[in-house]
Order: sequence, then structure tokens, then C-alpha cells
Amino acid sequence: MDNFKCIQFAVSEDCEGAALDFTNTPQAMKTFVEEVNMVAQALLTVGAKMVATDLEEYLARGLNSLKCVGSSAFDNLANLVLSFYYLLKQFEQEAFIPDTMQMFYPNLCTCLAEIDYFGYLLAGNQKGEGEYDGSIYIGVCSEAAQEDQNNSSSSSSA
Repeated sequence: MDNFKCIQFAVSEDCEGAALDFTNTPQAMKTFVEEVNMVAQALLTVGAKMVATDLEEYLARGLNSLKCVGSSAFDNLANLVLSFYYLLKQFEQEAFIPDTMQMFYPNLCTCLAEIDYFGYLLAGNQKGEGEYDGSIYIGVCSEAAQEDQNNSSSSSSA
């Protein structure tokens, strides 16, 4: 991968012509929304981790809270899209949503492939041993889970 085509809204060669099977339209729509959610979550997490590296603890926690608000908004997106689909179906215009999803699916496929490819690069801590890194507060959305996550990662690295 030469560059990030996802951010450029370009399509990789592997994803040209990629399409969803709309035989079961509601399920295909849920799949599309779940994949959008996965890309959005990854971009939110990576962006927050990059910004939080040099932030004080409470600023990093505040940034994580904003990330969690964005994440939770995507969690219910499938219900909203499906309700809009059924509204359009009442007026026999339901093809609009699947057609639009098919149009953007190659871009989504590209983003998913890049997230998979670059996943191992995003998992590690870029700071040296013992250096403060505010990005440890970016991740899970509950403080208790954050503490558990940070305690388990510090005990496993000891």
C-alpha cells in the first residue's frame, strides 16, 4: 500500500467493483452500517491516540469521552438507516438506499483493507519505556475498564 486511499476517498485496485449482496436488503444494510462503524471507530481511535500522546491525564480522558460520544452515535446508526429504508419503502422509493450504499461500497472496502493492513502499526506504544503517554487513556469508554486495561498492560510489560 503506497498511501492511504481511504483518507483520499479513492478506491484500491482490490476493491474496484466490490459490492454487497442485497438479496436480503435489511441484512445487507446492517452489514454496510457495521462496516462504516468499524472504519469510523478506527479513525476516531487512531486520531484520538495521536492527539492524546502529549496531553495531561484529564485532557486525554476528556478527549476519550468525546471519542466515546462519537462511537456511541454510530452504534445505533443501523436502526436509523433501516427506519429510513422502511419509510421510503412506503412510497416505493426504497431502492435509493441500497443504490447509494453500492455506490460507496468500494470506498468502504478500501478503508477496511487499509485498517487491516495498518492495524499492527497502530497497536504499539510509540513512547519509550517509562515515558508519559496520554494515549493510554484512549480506548474503552468506562473509567473502570480503562484502569483495568492500563493495569493489565503495565503488569504484562513488567
